[in-house]
Amino acid sequence: MDTIVVSLSWDALLGGRGRRPRAPEAIFVAYRFNDSSSRAMREELPHASNRLEDVVVLDGHVGPGEPWAPTVRKRIKRSRLVVVDVTGPSREVLFELGFAGNKPILPIIHRAEDRNHLPAWLTIDQLATYEGTGLAKIGETIVTKLLDSGQRSARRRPGATPGHVVWLQGRDSDWANSSRDRFSALAREHGIEVHFVVPDDLFSFEDLRNHLRAWLVVGCIDGGTHDYAAHFFFGDVVGRLRAGSGNGAGQSLNRAAMVFARDETILETRVADSVKRVERDQIILATSESDLLAKGSHQLQRLQRWLNRPSDEPAAPRRDG
Repeated sequence: MDTIVVSLSWDALLGGRGRRPRAPEAIFVAYRFNDSSSRAMREELPHASNRLEDVVVLDGHVGPGEPWAPTVRKRIKRSRLVVVDVTGPSREVLFELGFAGNKPILPIIHRAEDRNHLPAWLTIDQLATYEGTGLAKIGETIVTKLLDSGQRSARRRPGATPGHVVWLQGRDSDWANSSRDRFSALAREHGIEVHFVVPDDLFSFEDLRNHLRAWLVVGCIDGGTHDYAAHFFFGDVVGRLRAGSGNGAGQSLNRAAMVFARDETILETRVADSVKRVERDQIILATSESDLLAKGSHQLQRLQRWLNRPSDEPAAPRRDG
């Protein structure tokens, strides 16, 4: 019996011409897990346009035992576009918005009147609504943006700078004044000037843009509206982990954020769960002045060791999450 040997290449099997099939486009949706209208939007979005049938829709829901930051970072990195439901707003969603970095963003809200409840710095000229027939229009907008191969984020964030420290505190958060002064004195001992930012004075993205250069962010959390900006900054730190001039040895230093909550109850109820799930060397929790100063001192010493390291000394391994 004669034997015939037939060789088939990968592309011949799949009908291609020398290339493996291209992975389908993906989008990431930051939605409010605890809100029924937002959950419904997330469930219906893949069907909002028949041209979205082949698009993979990802989100920040991470199963038990999975590391939140690395898992979501991979999902966002894969995505061409991040759709963000800023209704409310939600601390969880604003953390994910910060985490999205320089990915193109499509902000949406439930109803037109929800725009009135957003912080001024979050207000965008056009906010699409998904109430009623609005979701179909959002679906078509997503398709249009995915077809635009040259699209970039309209609000690109600057690279972070080692030694740039930002302290976020609401105008009426007097409980943090003493800690702010002591933290500032501690930083000056290390040759670092702290930039104090009142979130209520941020009226546009450009107002907060330069503050995103921060290597270390301290956000004072007490349940006020200024907490929203702090959560956005926390997400930015975790999503864009490195500060420095490049990717070579010794050219960058990992960023960190300190969550300074008024007390344990505030930490438990007013800090997004996603923030608390990030590894402690990226997001540092403190509920007392002594704890804040001790952990802040550790971060400042880490900076000094990096600055003073001999040029021929190998850099500590970088962690990308």
